[in-house]
Amino acid sequence: GGRAVGLSGKDAQLVTCTQTNPELGFVGTPSVVDASILEDLFSSNIIPVIAPLGAGENGETFNINGDTAAGAIAGA
Repeated sequence: GGRAVGLSGKDAQLVTCTQTNPELGFVGTPSVVDASILEDLFSSNIIPVIAPLGAGENGETFNINGDTAAGAIAGA
C-alpha cells in the first residue's frame, strides 16, 4: 500500500482563491495552485488527499466545489 497525507487547499497556500459571489458567503473559485507542494509529496511517494478548501488573499477560508478544485489541481 501507499502512504497518504490529508491536506486542505489552504495548507501551505496550496490553493489560493477568490470569492465567487459575496451573496454565497465563503464560497471560492481557485485562482492559483502551487504545484510545487504536490511535486514534493509525489517525489517522496506520498499520495495527497486534498479537501476542497482554499485561502483568500486575506487568509480567510473558502469552500470550493470539489470538481472545480480537482480540475484546478489536476491542471497545475
